[in-house]
Amino acid sequence: MSSLERIQIYGIRSFNPVRPQVVVFQTPLTIIVGPNGSGKTTIIECLKYATTGDLPPGAKVGGAFIHDPTLVNEAEVKGQVKLQFKSANGKQITITRSMQAKVTSTNSIKATTIETLLQAIDPKTPTQPASLSTRCADLDREIPILLGVSRAVLDNVIFCHQEESTWPLSEPTPLKKRFDEIFSATRWTKAIANITELRKKEAQKLREDKISLEQLRIEKERAAKIQERLNSDQARTEELQRKMVVLNVQKDKNSQEINELIETIRKLDDINADLILKKKERITIEKQIDELSSSLEEMHESDEELMKIRQDYANKIQTQDTDQKSLERQKSSVDQEISTLRSSLNSLHANRGQLQAEQNANDQRIENLEKLVREISRKFNFKAFLTAPLTAINLQRFKETLHATIDEKKNFLTKLKERTQQNETELNEKHNKIRSEIESNKSSKKNVKTSIEKNRDTRNKLTDDLNSLRVSDADITIHDSQLSEEESALKKFKKNIESDDISKKLPSKNEDLQIIENKISSLDDEISRLHHQSNSLAKLDLQKSNLRTKSESLKTFLYSSRNDFKNILGRQPELETLEKDMDDLLNSKNDELKQVESENERYRRELSTIDGKLQMLQSTQQQRVQENKEHRKKLNMVCGDRDLPDVIIDLEKELNDMREELANASNSSDIYNKFVISAQQHHDCPLCDRGFENDDEFRNFLKKINDLASVNVTEKITELERQIRDSDAKLKRLRELQPVWNAVSRFQSELSDLERQVEELQNKKEETDTKLEDIYVNLAGIQVEISNTTKLRRDADKIINWHREIENLESDIFYAEEELSNTGSTRTVEDCTRERDSLQDEAKKIRRDIVNLTQMKEARLKELNTRSEKVGRLKLKLQSLKSDQENYNRLQKEITLLNEEIKKHEDNVKMMDAKISELTPKARETELELSEFRQKKVESEMAAINDLTDVQKQSERFFSLDREVEEFTIGKVKERLAKCDDQIEKLDQQIATKTIASDNFAKQLQNMDKQASDAREIQRSIDENLKYRRLQRELSDLDDEINKLNLLKQTQGSSNYKVRLDELQKTQETVLADSARYTGELKQLEEAVRRGQNELDTEYKDINDRYADQFIVVKTSELGIKDLEVYGKALDNAIMRYHTSNMEKINKIIAELWVNTYVGDDIDRIEIRSEEETTRSNRSYNYRVVMIKKGRAIDMRGRCSAGQKMLASIIIRLALAETFCINCGVFVLDEPTTNLDEGNIEHLAAGLRGILDSRQGQSNFQLIVITHDVNFSRMIGEAQYSDKFIKVSKKKGYSTVKVKDWQTPVSDNEVDDDDY
Repeated sequence: MSSLERIQIYGIRSFNPVRPQVVVFQTPLTIIVGPNGSGKTTIIECLKYATTGDLPPGAKVGGAFIHDPTLVNEAEVKGQVKLQFKSANGKQITITRSMQAKVTSTNSIKATTIETLLQAIDPKTPTQPASLSTRCADLDREIPILLGVSRAVLDNVIFCHQEESTWPLSEPTPLKKRFDEIFSATRWTKAIANITELRKKEAQKLREDKISLEQLRIEKERAAKIQERLNSDQARTEELQRKMVVLNVQKDKNSQEINELIETIRKLDDINADLILKKKERITIEKQIDELSSSLEEMHESDEELMKIRQDYANKIQTQDTDQKSLERQKSSVDQEISTLRSSLNSLHANRGQLQAEQNANDQRIENLEKLVREISRKFNFKAFLTAPLTAINLQRFKETLHATIDEKKNFLTKLKERTQQNETELNEKHNKIRSEIESNKSSKKNVKTSIEKNRDTRNKLTDDLNSLRVSDADITIHDSQLSEEESALKKFKKNIESDDISKKLPSKNEDLQIIENKISSLDDEISRLHHQSNSLAKLDLQKSNLRTKSESLKTFLYSSRNDFKNILGRQPELETLEKDMDDLLNSKNDELKQVESENERYRRELSTIDGKLQMLQSTQQQRVQENKEHRKKLNMVCGDRDLPDVIIDLEKELNDMREELANASNSSDIYNKFVISAQQHHDCPLCDRGFENDDEFRNFLKKINDLASVNVTEKITELERQIRDSDAKLKRLRELQPVWNAVSRFQSELSDLERQVEELQNKKEETDTKLEDIYVNLAGIQVEISNTTKLRRDADKIINWHREIENLESDIFYAEEELSNTGSTRTVEDCTRERDSLQDEAKKIRRDIVNLTQMKEARLKELNTRSEKVGRLKLKLQSLKSDQENYNRLQKEITLLNEEIKKHEDNVKMMDAKISELTPKARETELELSEFRQKKVESEMAAINDLTDVQKQSERFFSLDREVEEFTIGKVKERLAKCDDQIEKLDQQIATKTIASDNFAKQLQNMDKQASDAREIQRSIDENLKYRRLQRELSDLDDEINKLNLLKQTQGSSNYKVRLDELQKTQETVLADSARYTGELKQLEEAVRRGQNELDTEYKDINDRYADQFIVVKTSELGIKDLEVYGKALDNAIMRYHTSNMEKINKIIAELWVNTYVGDDIDRIEIRSEEETTRSNRSYNYRVVMIKKGRAIDMRGRCSAGQKMLASIIIRLALAETFCINCGVFVLDEPTTNLDEGNIEHLAAGLRGILDSRQGQSNFQLIVITHDVNFSRMIGEAQYSDKFIKVSKKKGYSTVKVKDWQTPVSDNEVDDDDY
């Protein structure tokens, strides 16, 4: 059995990273006492980390597990846990896990594992430790094996953290996971699942193989049918070929006779067709003659005369058409000229209005120019121009004065900038020179410091390497001498082994032993025969004893369980009917359970349906709300806060207004021009006929009208048309949003309906939930009853089995009493026994010799290997020492050079700091002087720039107005206005003349149209007379042709050609049908023969062989699947038996501990219920902890106090440890009194003492209790189990461990003088 010996901790949580603390574990009890926060729980965390590699809760990355480097002002801290324990096979094991925590550049802590080591020491060779592994993964797998328990038991039972100590009462899913891991059920259930999956795959493959076999069988039968059909088709083909020869001869004879008859009938048909055609043509001509004679004005001239008259009229009409087209071209030309003249007239009117507007604008500019000259003169003190008239000479003098002032201002500004720039450059150069020198020194200083830091890092690294390589010449000399001694001893030992004769003695000893064992076997047979009679008597006595024992057990069991059976059955149990009674009762309970479960399932389906509908309605509701938001968003983007119908009405009204404005804008220009002409002629307003009071009012009126007339009407019309198009498009978009507006209007009513439906479904769901809760309560009660009945059913099986065993024993006793016989041997039993004892002593002696020889041989071989390994290790160590010595010397030289270089760089830094301190005040002075100068410079320059800018702005205003006046004078607007009036008058006269000429041309064209119409009427009458005469001649010719055809038809005569043709054609059709039928059938038969032969050669090739091979595969697979099923069931039953036996043992221990520990009377006992859960793939269990109250089991989770929860968790862990820790006697309790009252604490202590009493015989049993409760520790400790305890406290912020006697007074609040 494995046990813990000691643990060493440093650098973990509050444990000092430099001074290790050691905890030595005692047997059978180790008590660790200390106040809260002293580091007690850290000990159990280190135990779990050492044995499993798992970090405690909340420290998954390790940074919170190692001592914080910032608390000791270090960049890194190393922590180590070293645990020494004895393994299950008696070896001493030492496990070392080292970690390191570093502070990163982001001030976070990064933890890494730097070393893991596992060493084992065999008691037979204690001086030769062996390293088993250094990989974390290997250690995590190896340590549970060495301790003799599984990883799950270490995590959940032995080393259970305080935060996870109540896991037995956790949620069902994590609880099931932990129990499955403890029972190792996952591995075996996976094995069963794999077997089941493999069987499924093989079964699926077998089904596929069977389908393939069936397919092959069908194909085999098809191949036989195809071959049979192929033979039949070939015979039918030969028969049809013979019939086809006879039909071809008959077909050729009928074809010849039919062709002759068809030619004769065709000729007769041609004659009849011509006759019918001629008669129809005659009827058509007669109709045309009748139509013409009804309206014809008959002329008596001859055809030649009529043709001549018609030609004369045609020539006359052609001449008139030519003259008419000429007049039309002349009229069109005149109309085009009128249109051109009117267009020119409109342009002249528009041009005149524009020129008049320019004249008015120029007058205003001259007035503004004069005002501007007076204003500039006052501002810049040009006294000569304040009152002088604005003549051309004065205007020119003013321009020269203005230019001279601007030049003077510019020259002043230029000289000012040159003078200030020169001064600023001098100051800036002085300042930059000082700053450059300072920056140069700073840069050099930075580079030197970088070099210093780099050298220091290199030196520290080299120093660390140097410290790790401390080696002396004495070490090398010692190892060299040890190597020589060991090599010499190894050679001597090899010679001794070669001279031994152990290998020759062993075979001889084995042969002697085999001979003696054969003799002993013969004597045993003889003694067995001699003892036959005595064995029969002994066997009879044993059977009678078993009969008495089983009878008493049956009687006792019946007495103890009579009340349970009476409560279930309602009467005392009877052995003859007990099995049937229990089966009937269990069946009735199961039927009741099925009925309740069916009702439960019905309500669950109903609830699922309601949930589905509710979810769908809620989704629809959300969708409607979202759609309404989107519709509102669309409407708001277009309409804002207004309603869509109102926006559409306003837009339609605005569109109508724009169309009216467009209609009124076309003729506005002509109207304004007429207003101007009328006002100039009459000197009054054309609208109200009111005269003007003075010339200024008249000029303002003309200016306003000219401005309106000068507006580009085309641009205005274009702009209106564009606005109308945009408004039409916008109106179309608004009308397209009408469905969206309708959807928004309907939204509120639809939403109310959906909310009502949702509320109805929610009420219905609440009712269904209430019914389901009632069913759950009823279902739980029935399940408890079934569970109790099932348990009693198992008890009934035990009773019945005992009863049957008793009957079998009675029968065996009866037959045994009658079976006794003599042995017939000449020697006595004592003689044979003495000879056998003598031979056994001799055999024992030979076996001891063989064992001694074998051990000697193995010991020498082992010693040889050990000596060889030691020589190898010494060689490697010697080589490593020499290499370390060389590196040590080299590193010393490098460190010396680095120290000299660092000293040199530090001197340079001091010189640079002094230089920078000297130059910095000078730089500040020059910078202040430069800043003040720049401020003064900006102020003076801005004043000069403002003066210049003011003059330039006034100058630009003046010269702009002056250029506009000059441009007007150069444009000669007055002369152009007078010329425009003359042109308008001339164009009016030309338009009147052209209009008279166009009217004359129209009258001439009207007369020509009337003459041409009369000529065309005479020409039509002539054409009708000529056509009438031609039709009469054609009618006479047709009559002659009809008579000739009737005569030819009579001479040809009539016969029965068509009747004979019909007979022949029917006969030929019959022959052709038979021929076609035979041909088609023949082709089908040939194709069927080809296809059948092809199928036999391809699809059904080797079908018999393939069927036989597939049959063998199917039978083999069936046998394999049966074997897998048998193995899977056997493994499943083994797991069931293992689980059942362990659960019974665990619950028995739990019940015993609970009764002895718990002081309350509200809970009789607790137990773990494992309910079987069978799935399609495997069988598993669901676990729950229940408390038994007055015979009823109730789930403990969520129904117990914190103290009951803690006590139950401790008891369950103790029971699990009793069951699964057979090879490991370690059990740790971390703060077991948490949430327990005083009474339960005392009983818990008594229970633990009881466990200690029962385990006193186990030398490796260890109970480790970590608590802050001193009274509790005294209850279970003191000298009876442990003469010392471990006190954990804090000294200067670090956890310390001390061993104290129980005689030392310790209170709950005691701390050491130097604590904290």
